[in-house]
Amino acid sequence: MPRLSDDTRRDRRDQIAAAALRCFVRDGFASTSMADIIAESGLSAGSIYSHFDSKAALLRHAIAEVLTARLESLQAGLDSRDRPTPAQVLDQLLLEQDEPFEATASLLLQVWSQVPFEQELARLASDAVTDLLDVVVGALAPWGRERFGSDADDRARDAAGVVLAAMHGFVVRIVLQPGADREELRRSVVNGLAVSG
Repeated sequence: MPRLSDDTRRDRRDQIAAAALRCFVRDGFASTSMADIIAESGLSAGSIYSHFDSKAALLRHAIAEVLTARLESLQAGLDSRDRPTPAQVLDQLLLEQDEPFEATASLLLQVWSQVPFEQELARLASDAVTDLLDVVVGALAPWGRERFGSDADDRARDAAGVVLAAMHGFVVRIVLQPGADREELRRSVVNGLAVSG
């Protein structure tokens, strides 16, 4: 069998990961089997297993790809704002979410639930939070300098922690209250942070 080029191999891994994500969103991580992923992808079992040895490996790859794309998009959105406040940064974070967000939120909660049991996934999640925190702190630095002077770095980091906590709370609320008006909830969370900050 001919050897795949690096580009073809990367494309095939992305194709498999996309099929796995569709299964995880539709049926849940715990209920999805490798056979389900194989069927969803339309590829052979040998093809799947030549790229990923387990659904946990597939989840790690898919989440890493999604997080990288989200961080790049978030950074671009924040770079277009002049001295954003914590509420504006939170708004940008919440606007970055894909449609249908309810499915994405459900998948995020599934991933978070696996973190205590999956060491590599825990490392990936921790790195993702650190990277996201760094982006948010960087975006808030000009606001912090303007508002707090010498205490700016610490205050920007504190505010970034609140922004991330509000974002995580938003994700949980979307899953726990599936009938809630997402836009109204987003406005409520962002306005609440604006009033308190």
